Amino acid sequence: MGYSISEKDWQEDVEYFATLFGWKKYHTHDSRRSDPDFPDLIMVRRNRCIVTELKVDGKNPTPGQQGWLDAFKEAGAETYCWHPSEIEEVTRVLR
Repeated sequence: MGYSISEKDWQEDVEYFATLFGWKKYHTHDSRRSDPDFPDLIMVRRNRCIVTELKVDGKNPTPGQQGWLDAFKEAGAETYCWHPSEIEEVTRVLR
């Protein structure tokens, strides 16, 4: 089931849960001089690093975004593309 939520609001929701569960997080707020395909959110806690692209339901990462996720995964990070309909999975992973 899809939810009607903007990508900006979805980002805020995920960041809220990341903070709640003790993650340090990074998001590029002004990407005009950054790689437009760089993932939306990088989170670290103890021995874990999560890299995620956040999309509204029905949307998938672009090839460039997927390339970044693949590179981070190859380097040992947990990588995800999360959608609002997956909120239960998001909170499970972040706990």
